[in-house]
Amino acid sequence: MERMIMPKLVVVHERAIRVMAVIAACLIVFLMAMISVDVVARYLFNAPSAWVFEVTEFTLLYIPFLGMAWLVRRAEGGHVRIDLLIAALSPKKQAFFNCLAAFLSAIPCGFIGYYAIGATIALYQRDAATNGLYPMPLHLLVVVIAVGLLMTMIEFGRKGRQHYKEWQDL
Repeated sequence: MERMIMPKLVVVHERAIRVMAVIAACLIVFLMAMISVDVVARYLFNAPSAWVFEVTEFTLLYIPFLGMAWLVRRAEGGHVRIDLLIAALSPKKQAFFNCLAAFLSAIPCGFIGYYAIGATIALYQRDAATNGLYPMPLHLLVVVIAVGLLMTMIEFGRKGRQHYKEWQDL
């Protein structure tokens, strides 16, 4: 039974991080268009948009947290890393240190993601909102942190498992 469930969960997880990455990419395009429209409206027509600044702030929070799990999942070394020392090691030692780095990276992602879930629930219960012209519920800002970090934790765990198998095979 467990063998049947796990592949389905992996497929769902991989689809979810792809959807998150597509949303992040669309948000980048949206952000670029809205800032361009605001600049044109401000300097050519003397009619700035009040909401563009606030939407930009929120969008800049969403983009990295929606895209980081996909980036970790990408091809080997898709995320930023410095491998100057590791490149000088034997393949077995490289696999060990890559495994260690992946699992050590998963720990803070899981811890902060778990904390962000609690913060999201607390903000939702208090009905907290941002200050500004167009208040936005704060739980909608924090939930993306929880989702992004927990999905990234899973990806680092999967990378660590791959490197562990590689280390054992060498």
